[in-house]
Amino acid sequence: MLDTAFFVMEEIDGIAMEKPDPSVSKQVLADRAFAAVDLLTTLQTADPERTVPGRTWDDAALAKQPARWQALLAAHEDVPGYDGLRADHADPLAAWLDRSVPATWPASLVHGDFHLGNVMFSHTGSETRALVDWELATVGDPRLDLAWLLVTSPLDGDADRGALGPGPWTGFPRGTPSRPLRQRRS
Repeated sequence: MLDTAFFVMEEIDGIAMEKPDPSVSKQVLADRAFAAVDLLTTLQTADPERTVPGRTWDDAALAKQPARWQALLAAHEDVPGYDGLRADHADPLAAWLDRSVPATWPASLVHGDFHLGNVMFSHTGSETRALVDWELATVGDPRLDLAWLLVTSPLDGDADRGALGPGPWTGFPRGTPSRPLRQRRS
């Protein structure tokens, strides 16, 4: 975490994509997906020393992430009505992550909860207005935000994707968001 308490509040003229809106065209929905990736790219290219002076990254923090998220998933299984991803379904991925933790990574400003519900867009288009819900922000591996966006992105026709988020939406583009992010970062 950033190790400092802060509170910012300003009314934002925009909407978050918490659930599908039938009045939004497939093109605007697709454009919003790519706009979210553009926002993530901007966040990941910010100099962490300028945005969070003196903050360093705990080298062991990345290795702790699989167990942390498995515990979070397990805690949600007891919530009445929760029908999202089960912790035991994430076990193979967590095991792979445990074996594949990179030795080094580029330090970046990490939002910590980057998903479409935390990106605010203009009411009628795809212009991003704000990124909210910063209490998990830190300096770390930018792939954490990308992974969370991928896990929570509702992909068209893929009922298992978006299980942690709002669910699959007709019109949401396949391949989002990794394709444009990979092109921009390479």
